[in-house]
Amino acid sequence: MTTYLAIITTALVISQIIRVVQNAISLHRQNTVFKAECDELYKLTDGDFKRQKEFYENGNEFFKRMNAIENGIFFKYIDKELGWMCESEEDNE
Repeated sequence: MTTYLAIITTALVISQIIRVVQNAISLHRQNTVFKAECDELYKLTDGDFKRQKEFYENGNEFFKRMNAIENGIFFKYIDKELGWMCESEEDNE
């Protein structure tokens, strides 16, 4: 009976060791992929954030002006940055 228990215990210990090794290999692979993805984030510069901010501001301005057009505000003056012609409702009266 003790021989049987020793064999079963040894098999369980070996299976747990194999499991720990497999988990270590999997974590190593995930760590490699994670570091590769993080390297892309480290390549971002202040210029990237500046361009994103400018894009957001220009988009915001575009939609404000489109909303104004839909609400009957006509554009008379030229905005050199965006190329809009702007005119207020008061100028039409």
